[in-house]
Amino acid sequence: MKTCGSNRWWLEDARLFIRRERGAKELLLGIACLLVSAGLGFYVVRAEDWDHRLVVVVLGTFVLGLYNALGVWEVTLHGGRGRVSWAWGLGVPLFQRTRPLTAFDRVQVTTPEHRSNEPVHAKDCVVQLAGGNGAPHLLAGSDDRDEALTLAEAVARHARLGVQVGGGRVRSYEELVSSAPGSARARPSTEAPLGTRVGDGRARSDEARDEGTGVDSAFVEPSLPPPPGCRVQVREAEGRLEVLLPAPDWEGGYLSRAVVGVLLVGLALVACGFVASLRTSWELFAAVALIMLVPLGAGVAFVRRALEGVRTTWRVTVTRPGLEVVRDGRGAPQTTRVPALVIRDVDVRVHREGAPGVGLFQEATCPMLVIERQDGTHHTLGAGLPLGELKWAAARLRQALARFAEARRQPPRAG
Repeated sequence: MKTCGSNRWWLEDARLFIRRERGAKELLLGIACLLVSAGLGFYVVRAEDWDHRLVVVVLGTFVLGLYNALGVWEVTLHGGRGRVSWAWGLGVPLFQRTRPLTAFDRVQVTTPEHRSNEPVHAKDCVVQLAGGNGAPHLLAGSDDRDEALTLAEAVARHARLGVQVGGGRVRSYEELVSSAPGSARARPSTEAPLGTRVGDGRARSDEARDEGTGVDSAFVEPSLPPPPGCRVQVREAEGRLEVLLPAPDWEGGYLSRAVVGVLLVGLALVACGFVASLRTSWELFAAVALIMLVPLGAGVAFVRRALEGVRTTWRVTVTRPGLEVVRDGRGAPQTTRVPALVIRDVDVRVHREGAPGVGLFQEATCPMLVIERQDGTHHTLGAGLPLGELKWAAARLRQALARFAEARRQPPRAG
């Protein structure tokens, strides 16, 4: 992982993430602002001093405290799907805005001398997506010019865009690729070279890969017994193999997520009840209720995602054409079909997408079963299940895929 100012950025499969990090200064400032807001708010209620300037200070320090202590801001660039999204919220992303990458034609790095609306003494470089008729969209900012340029070039290669620094000319994607060390044109930067370990997965070699599928039949593990207490079910009949991943129940961080959600909801309700018990004006109660909508919404989101996670089951069916993945437990069952010819690997890796846990001060991740496509996109399933069960399920899926790949290569029998 690399940094750009107060942001961390990294590549994960076919996606590039940029996330704002809360350092010690931000956390201390957020806590201090929340304490000041609580003290001033208590004074306003007890003294019944409804001076509008004091109320504005209370609300301002409260919002500033929440932003510094719990604020989440993240950008995701998905090169394979050609889109970029901005997500923000408190504790977890609550709101998201998505734009197609075709709406932009360059990654722009601006400096203070090229920004008329910034003070002259500002030193930070700002990395933005620009182009089209709309205003530039912020990605990150840094006081270090090298950090900003490194991020800008990584985003440009990932999104296949040009780069413009200051008011200079736009360097095209082809120039960036040709100037990069190694054969970047032949292999995108998001794709790990074959023969190396991808994520936390197993090592693969070029010679061992089957033609027409990414599963290595020569290196498929022999059949192993399931781990003790394994709840994963495997059924094989009529030329297909079916792997059932059970619901994780309250294991793997879902309980902590639900507890935090209940606490946030309780905090909001207790605060509103306390103000109502003081029998103050309805304006004050409405203001407090409006403020408490933030922790209330975050708490409801935590509880909802925890309940969805503990009820989610997966069924993966392997047939000669490929995989059929059915997710159940979040409304109507959702089915995804992955042709065998586009499967690059089936493995177990540590991922963040859909991971249980809270992730307030540390990124929430957990082992998941990953079905990776040739274009770098992937499907994750089995969050919250034990690592041993996931590895055993992945091994059985690889065995079945390799067996069907071998059957496809066999010449047809003469009639």
